[in-house]
Amino acid sequence: MKKIIYFSLLLPTLLLAGVTGKIAGRVVNAKTGEPLPCVNVYILGANLGGVTDDEGYYFILNIPPGYYDVKAEMMGFQSVIQEEVLVVSDRTTPLNFSLNPTVLDIGKEVIVVGERPLIEIDRTSKISVITDREIEKMPLHTVSDILAAQAGVTTGAGQEIHVRGGRSGELAYMIDGMSVRDPLFGGFKCFLPGGSISEMILLSGTFNAEYGDAMSGVVNIVTKSGETNFRGDIGYSSVNITGSPYRKKDALAEDKYEYTPQDLRDYRDVPSLGSYEGYLSGGVPGLRNTTLFVAGKHIAENSYLPFGCSLERDLIAKITTRLGNSNIFLSLQGGDNYYQSYSHSWKYRYDHYPRGKRFMHREAISIRHAPNERFFYSFGLSNFANDNLLRVDDKQPEEYESGIATDLEFYTEGGGDYPLYRDSKTGTVSSNGSLTLQLNKRHQLKAGFEAKRCDLYLHQMRRMVVGGPYQFQEFQHYPVEAAAYLQDKMEYNYMVLNAGVRFDYADPRADIWRDITDPESGVVRGDKKMQLSPRIGLAHPVTDRTVLHFAYGHFFQNPSYYCQYTNLDYLDPDSLVNNVIIGNPSIKAQKTVAYEVGLQQKLTDAFAFYITAFYRDMTNMVTTRRIRWSGVDYFIYDNADYGNSKGIDLSLKGRVGNILFASFNYTFSVARGNRSSPMEGFWNAYTGMPEAMTEYYLDFDRTHDIAFSLSVELPESFHTKWLANTTFNLLVEASSGLPYTPYVGLGLYVEENSARMPWTTEVNLRLEKDIPFFRGISSRFFVEGNNIFDHINPLYVYSRTGDPWDAGWGGLGTSPDAVKDPSNVGKRREVRCGFKLFW
Repeated sequence: MKKIIYFSLLLPTLLLAGVTGKIAGRVVNAKTGEPLPCVNVYILGANLGGVTDDEGYYFILNIPPGYYDVKAEMMGFQSVIQEEVLVVSDRTTPLNFSLNPTVLDIGKEVIVVGERPLIEIDRTSKISVITDREIEKMPLHTVSDILAAQAGVTTGAGQEIHVRGGRSGELAYMIDGMSVRDPLFGGFKCFLPGGSISEMILLSGTFNAEYGDAMSGVVNIVTKSGETNFRGDIGYSSVNITGSPYRKKDALAEDKYEYTPQDLRDYRDVPSLGSYEGYLSGGVPGLRNTTLFVAGKHIAENSYLPFGCSLERDLIAKITTRLGNSNIFLSLQGGDNYYQSYSHSWKYRYDHYPRGKRFMHREAISIRHAPNERFFYSFGLSNFANDNLLRVDDKQPEEYESGIATDLEFYTEGGGDYPLYRDSKTGTVSSNGSLTLQLNKRHQLKAGFEAKRCDLYLHQMRRMVVGGPYQFQEFQHYPVEAAAYLQDKMEYNYMVLNAGVRFDYADPRADIWRDITDPESGVVRGDKKMQLSPRIGLAHPVTDRTVLHFAYGHFFQNPSYYCQYTNLDYLDPDSLVNNVIIGNPSIKAQKTVAYEVGLQQKLTDAFAFYITAFYRDMTNMVTTRRIRWSGVDYFIYDNADYGNSKGIDLSLKGRVGNILFASFNYTFSVARGNRSSPMEGFWNAYTGMPEAMTEYYLDFDRTHDIAFSLSVELPESFHTKWLANTTFNLLVEASSGLPYTPYVGLGLYVEENSARMPWTTEVNLRLEKDIPFFRGISSRFFVEGNNIFDHINPLYVYSRTGDPWDAGWGGLGTSPDAVKDPSNVGKRREVRCGFKLFW
């Protein structure tokens, strides 16, 4: 017979960077408490395990993230299986066993059903882990949306991600241990079906030495591997069934010119088909110990704004092969995206506004080999490519119409084409490797390297200012980067210490003036960048219910290569023109020094709270600097910006049985500096705005940020049968408004960003119901809503009124149609429904 008990697992804790985790613990005699040597502890269904030493300790390395059943067995003792043990990348999951002596072992087992732990007794820094089960139930769909719901993460006016008061673009993105950030412009430029994510981890503020080239944090995504049993699903989600409030005549005000939604659909929009997504997983026929996972997604929908659309198609395939103590992973990934964004000035000239086509593909292979239970090493090689073409219709730069503005509010007939053509192609070949050694039960050492070579091409035509000349450029460069790191995790009963150091190197392999303020100083090779980054984290378990932690580190990030290479065609002094922005290959790496201290407190067996205080000092940040030389005003990227941020993260988390789960996140933060973005220096100089004499609240500063989530999961055994297999998820998000500079009168001084927009709030929900379908196939029906109360969330406001749709007396623009820009506020109510078949 089987005896069922419930046991709260000891905590997974920060350990290794990468794509695997670790299980470690102790096995004792349940009657006497004495340690048991020579006990076999292994993961069911996997070729992974360990044996306890003389003191009863064991560990299992090199475990892919996921849920596992772990068994401990020894002759003369009753075997124990702990089910649903969660293993997380970069973490240790402590897992202890107590075995009862028995005279005869006739197959009796004790089953321990694990629950996700509330506190992590050796967590040395802030970390957010989102599993595939959580992602599936969220009323959110994109990586950015999921990140925005985490503590310490806010969004700016363009819905870009900011972590702990940092600028956008300061996150490193990794998939299966390989970087997928766009080296030319930055950001996450990888198509990924949501159903392919095994887990997503956000390391915010401080992180181990394995991660680099990031000032604010790291997003580490691990994709799913195939299973031996055949599994899969296929589903459909509708478009917004409530429709757009703006895609109609006279939506917010009387249209100044003729606006015909049908003409818009006929000319540019994609068919509004909704979203299709699915996956297949199973063994590969004819190949032993080999599994395949394939996932795909197709999304086609129009923007909620007066024009704009997106058609996206993604596909990923992952083959996993086990050869003895080695695992080989081969990933193939691709996708394309057809899109057009919205500009209110071009509302009536959408056919002369650029549309984009983007194609991405990624190929990666990685090998992990464990010669013995104490040591394993890994090696990975990947190729990541992005092609992006942004242009008006199918025109080449020489075919663009310059036009003359006949209306100060909207571009109309004769207004020409939007002055931007951009054809960019980036390719990155990268490799990394690591060695992990469990030296003893106290020390785990890890050393590794990274190397990459980029192929960056850009052909661009743009006009920076209205009425200014077109600026043309075309370049191709091949920068190289490398890094190495060493870290040690020391684990004691009273303390856990993570200590490491990282070395980064980058060579832009391009030329720049010897003196950037003197174009006649001669041309030299751009400076190579080298940085040394110390990292340390300390956790102290005060009791089994209270844990303190402290972390400190230096974090560097190489400026985007666009800031280093743009307009280098103008290095010839005779070619310089006014208002040209020139790249700087000698620009230094940006730097953040981060401090963090935190507390975890378990209130009951079902509730806990967490509080973390942080401070970040940011220097050498990129800006555009004006240089006056020989009658020409040109701009160049340089390290002249600085800032700091500080704040507190407070979280509450709890559950009621296995039915109700709740969490509450609150962040108080202040982000100040001398500029909010690299281009601010250019625009301030061009418009004649005075430079701030002191630090001010940055454009993306949100003082208060709140997120509350509630999940109710009713099992099949629920007593009210029609409610069985039903899940309800609620997510409420609220943030204080972004800052802006109010207009107080001509010639009167007012502090930069001294006023605040109204709060933003959004209530999202998802309701789903599982119903048996046919012979092992189940169906799931769902309905979900975003911003269900249709709250108006300002993103931009007029300085005279602080209102997104009221310019005030004397403001620019006289027609209500021009003033009431729908993109000044966030998305309105959206409701979708759909279904899924799964097996």
